[in-house]
Amino acid sequence: MKPIEQMCQVLTNHKRIMWNVLLHATFFSLSLILSYNSYKEYVRGVNNIHEFPLELKIAIKATLPLSIFVFVALFVFFTILLNKKNNYLSFWQYTSLIIIQSVIVNLIFFLSGIHILIIQNLALFYLTIFLFVWSGLRRVIMLDTTSWLVRNLPQQIYRLLQVLQENMPLLREYCKKRPSVPYIVSFLALFMLCSCLLILNARKEAEFVANVAYFLFIVGVGIEIYYLIKCGKRDNRE
Repeated sequence: MKPIEQMCQVLTNHKRIMWNVLLHATFFSLSLILSYNSYKEYVRGVNNIHEFPLELKIAIKATLPLSIFVFVALFVFFTILLNKKNNYLSFWQYTSLIIIQSVIVNLIFFLSGIHILIIQNLALFYLTIFLFVWSGLRRVIMLDTTSWLVRNLPQQIYRLLQVLQENMPLLREYCKKRPSVPYIVSFLALFMLCSCLLILNARKEAEFVANVAYFLFIVGVGIEIYYLIKCGKRDNRE
């Protein structure tokens, strides 16, 4: 089987990997948006006394999809081919991923101008921060009892996390029985993403994400209503 076909087959069979890819693609997209807005504010100055050329805006935004595609392709490569036994990359794999991404985008956009190179490299700095925060949250979610959490978290919070982890199998079983759960969870995730985009002053992107979120919410509610009606009819028959 060819490597590309093998990667597609693994992605199809492992939904968790697909969600992980989507999550990291979101992180990198947010990093690019934050980098773009940061550089735009820097060029405009403290009191917006300078203009940000429209041609530069178009040129920068035209490079973003290719940069995201390169990052996603590298992440899929690292996740599937270099880390088959674990859905999460190690520290050195993340470091290698960011370094390779930096080399590739600098080679691709070397002739595009200093403005684009600054935004692409600044986005990798923001991505590093996002990944650092995510690794900390993941450690809390996974409840690593070896050392760090026990020493640094208050006992009340640590016990609460233990209770949540003990009830995770019941929660997962409940989610499997409710077909609307993925749509509702996706709605909440996209709604939080929309809030982040508004903070980053990306209104058009936030509006698009909000429309997708509301569509998923309507689909989820519709599925839940259909599920309730179907279960009600079944109970009446019994």
